This record gives sequence, structure tokens and C-alpha cells, in this order.
Amino acid sequence: MRQNTTKRRQVLKQGSGIVAALMISPFFTKLGSAAVKHSAFTGFDGRSIVWGGVGYLPNDKAALPNIMPVIKKKTPNGAQFLNQLLGKELFSEIGTTNSFCQSINRANVCWGKTDDDGEARFGMILGIAAELTIQDSRDEVASFTFLRLISYNFIFSVTPSGGVQIIASYPVGGRIDSSKFGMDNTPLSDYYLKMFVLESTTGENIPQQYKRLFATRPFDEIKTGLNYRVSQVKLQTKVIEYFNLDGVNIGHFTEWLGTAATVALGNGLNVSVLPYKLSDATFAMAESFNESQELFFEIPIGDIEVEPTVLLIKVSLKDHPRDDSKFLQKLSVFLHLKIIVNLGSQKVVIFKQLIFAEQFQVIFKKKEWRQADSTTVYKLTEDMLNMTTNAIKDPSKRQELIKGFRLEGKSISRNEEIKPYIRIKLRPETAPKFDAECNAVLEYT
Repeated sequence: MRQNTTKRRQVLKQGSGIVAALMISPFFTKLGSAAVKHSAFTGFDGRSIVWGGVGYLPNDKAALPNIMPVIKKKTPNGAQFLNQLLGKELFSEIGTTNSFCQSINRANVCWGKTDDDGEARFGMILGIAAELTIQDSRDEVASFTFLRLISYNFIFSVTPSGGVQIIASYPVGGRIDSSKFGMDNTPLSDYYLKMFVLESTTGENIPQQYKRLFATRPFDEIKTGLNYRVSQVKLQTKVIEYFNLDGVNIGHFTEWLGTAATVALGNGLNVSVLPYKLSDATFAMAESFNESQELFFEIPIGDIEVEPTVLLIKVSLKDHPRDDSKFLQKLSVFLHLKIIVNLGSQKVVIFKQLIFAEQFQVIFKKKEWRQADSTTVYKLTEDMLNMTTNAIKDPSKRQELIKGFRLEGKSISRNEEIKPYIRIKLRPETAPKFDAECNAVLEYT
């Protein structure tokens, strides 16, 4: 299987990507002179991967107003806080040895220094790309804060000119979903810090996730040029009209959905996923390092294109039978997911499925006292994407989507007949081909 996949990758489109600047820490002082040809990656050949810590991608600090204080945070001895936090989690065994390197999932990864193989030929760095404030509404009665943080772990080689050739890009994300009675006075920067130091609503903090992902990434069989990418996010006219009436910024929602799809692909399929909306960032990773050096690198355009489209949003409201301040809400979302293999001048659609999600819940009539409808829409699309990518990878989970997944909520005894739920199901128009299309995608993982 591995041999056949490699041959197929050799015929994939070899187009130019986007060239950007990458500021690297002093850990990589030898990278500029490394003699590596700008050619297809064939393996590490026993060379070490030097980990350079944490940086950020957007050149404009205003793009990351709330995570920037966390990026700038230092330890009492003056070291970069995030570098130390992730490094200690990733290199947990270094403290018991005299080496700066550690074998992680059959790869020799070094913290800030090369081992005995001379100049560093390969590097790795985590670039924080975007903070997404999906909802932050605070009132004396209730407060809701829902945040996403998206980063990319780049693994790269160095070209003879000192540029960087991306070998793989793996999304690393953080998530906070907070609802509280009364006014929430927690600064957003504190919430972003919690993503790193406390278990978030995903059940783990970012350093724990980082270590877990390293334990599952195929470093010894890393792909040789095949990259997934969310090429575009589409909203049908009726969806745009719905968001306009609800006061939702269309550009923001498409970014949320593109990011959700990117993370779902990385987590569900365990593949290299290139950044969504690369053109919005300059990829200058400088501010978290002192005396950093500038390298230039090329992000490929992507070989496997993924296009999520929100087709329709339906909302129905009924008065609560015993509470005049509340509605019974049923909110439904219809999502189309298409996956395309880009074979040079030819594009082949290998996956196209219609997915339906619905949530029934009790909500306050006053918008300030409840989760925003756009947040509910986002969460349902996130759930659909996660379940679909997991089912592509794991055949045992496919029937659950075909027959329909349902999660029952709880009601108090006074409202026993009102039963909240979430359900997700493939539409019958496309479900018969689901299993075959999942297997087709697996051929490119």
C-alpha cells in the first residue's frame, strides 16, 4: 500500500505555492548553510529534527490581540513561557539524560540543538495562526464565550539558498466553550492561557495534545508531497441571507468553518493539512524569539482539495409551555462536503456527501441571555466534519452516520416531556455511496 501510494504521489501536480517569510529562533543558526536540494522529500535518512519552539504567523500583531500576551509571556528565568511549557511536555525524558535529543515515534527530535550528525537539515516549529472569537457575549444574567485557537506544526527541510521547504503541516488547536450565570470578568487572554495550562473543553490542554499528536504522526513513513487543504468555503444564498439578518459577519463565519474543516482533517485522517487562508498571513515568525533569523519558505498549493458548503439553515421556534421567557428551538443545518484530487490539469471528485444536523433545545427569548444561533450552527458543522472524517478513517463508525447519530439531553422533572437532543445523519441522496467514497479517500492518506 505504501509503495502504491508513493507512486501515485509522484504524478500529482507539482505546482508553485506561496512564498513567505519565516523567522526562526537562534536554535537554527546552522540551517542557512545546510546543503539540501529542493526536491521531493524521501526520508530523514537518520538525520535529526530540530524543534525550534513556538512562534506566530501573522505579521500584524493586531491579528492576535488576545493570544499575544501569552506568546510574550516569560518564565522567571527569562525563557519563553510557551517554549518551556510545550518543550517539557514533548521532551519529558531529556531531564534524565545528557542529550538534547529524544526518540519520539521513531524520529530523533532535538530541542534547540543538533546532535552528532552535524548541521541541522530538518526543523520543526509551531506557528500560532489565528484566534477565533466565535462568541463573547457577557451580561449580568448570563455570559457565553466560545473561542478557537489554530496553530500549525511545520516540519521542514532547508534548501541550498537557505529557504525552507515544507515537508508536512499538522494543525494543532485549542478550544474554550464557557457558559456562566452572571457577568464573566475573565479576560480573553486568560482564556487563551487556559488552553495551554488547563484541560479545555476538548479534554486536554495544548501541550498534552501536542505530545499525543507526536505519538501518532507517521514520522518514519511521512508522506512525500501529498497535502490536504481546504481550498474554499461556500455559503448558499439563503444561508448568506440568514446570517445577514442575524448580524453575522460572513467573512468571519467562513473562516470559522474553514478552520474547523482543517482541524477535522488533521485529527480525523491524520494527514498533512496546509493552512487555510494562507494569503491572510505573512508567516513572519519573529516576535517570540530573540535575535531570530529570517528564512523564506514555500507553502504548496495542496494536492487534495476540500470544499465544505453550507446549503441551508432552518430555525423553528415555539413558545415554552410553562415559561414565557423561553422558546423551544429546533435548528437544522445542511452541509455538503466535497473532496477533490488535483492531478495536474485534471481534477477528480472522489467524495461528495450531504450531511444533516439538528439540535432541539430550550433557549431564552432574549438573545443576550443565550448562546448565539450562529454559535449553534458552527458547533453543528464542527460536529458533522469531525464525525465524517473519523468515519472515513474508521470503517466501524460509518454505519452510525448512515443510520443516524442521536445524543439525548436531560430535562428537569417539571419539563419531562421536553427532551433536548442533537442528531446527525447522512442524507439519503448520497449515503449509498458513502462507504465506497470513504475508501477512495483512504487511498490518499
